Amino acid sequence: MDKLTDRQKRFVAELLAGATQEQAAIKAGYSAKNAASQASRMLRDPKIIAARKAYAKEIYDGLGLSAEKLALELEEIKRRCMTAEPHLSYNSDTKSWEPDGLWMFDANGAVKAIKTQAALMGIAVKVEVDAGEKLEDFLRSVSNGREF
Repeated sequence: MDKLTDRQKRFVAELLAGATQEQAAIKAGYSAKNAASQASRMLRDPKIIAARKAYAKEIYDGLGLSAEKLALELEEIKRRCMTAEPHLSYNSDTKSWEPDGLWMFDANGAVKAIKTQAALMGIAVKVEVDAGEKLEDFLRSVSNGREF
């Protein structure tokens, strides 16, 4: 962070505090009119990229997070998202919700966890999932050659 200007330091700090790119640029002192373009430019600056990584590492270290802990948490998210749950349909005879033989799972959550895990390992994964996709359909499409 020492090699950054005061504005750049503030920009990085605001980003890490949760501001959008444009908001961070404005809070760092750039005009609202030019904030989006300034943010875009700064996000490509190798010094800012390095500072963001270093600052994030400090925060994670302070929280006791490690690569191993994050990997375990991602695996837990993936496992939970891939746990199939019975799909329920309303039975008007019994006036209750009952399993209809279909199973659903959180395909988007599972894919996001897998993509994040892969990115951390330096592996590119291309998977697009329909949020309402049934487990059977997803597995069938993967076995038929869908990239995963």
